[in-house]
Amino acid sequence: MDTNLLANALADLMERFDNEVAMTIPEVVDEVERIAEKAKSQVLLRAIAKYRVQEREELTKWGIRGDMESVEDEFIETVRSMAGKREANINESEQKTISWNYSLINDVIKHKRPYPAVLIDKVIGAKEHELPVLLQAGYKLDGDNYTPEEGDSSALK
Repeated sequence: MDTNLLANALADLMERFDNEVAMTIPEVVDEVERIAEKAKSQVLLRAIAKYRVQEREELTKWGIRGDMESVEDEFIETVRSMAGKREANINESEQKTISWNYSLINDVIKHKRPYPAVLIDKVIGAKEHELPVLLQAGYKLDGDNYTPEEGDSSALK
């Protein structure tokens, strides 16, 4: 996707977000993900991954009772910035890949807690990083969750 088309698509999305009362942050994230995948925008895909990791930690630790406002504001600011910016001008340091943090998945395995399957499906990189660790630890898909069976705790990363 041309950078001007990307900026236009994001600007249109932000216009809808600002003017449609019913549009939620998760809906914006899903829409940005669709646009980012089509545009192959690594900057946006990393912003989505960061948001989803923080959202997952929030869900796991607080059951969505904590404060996501600062995380949501940072995500929206990134999208607004990209709506007015050409990716060709992004400096090289922003193009570095995210190093994967295994602390959450290690904690889940250590305490033999179930892990929501939707997090594997929605978080970019989770299938490549977390799913193999869960499977090695003896977790199996059971409905909407990966649940522990008698597994090997040596799977911790």
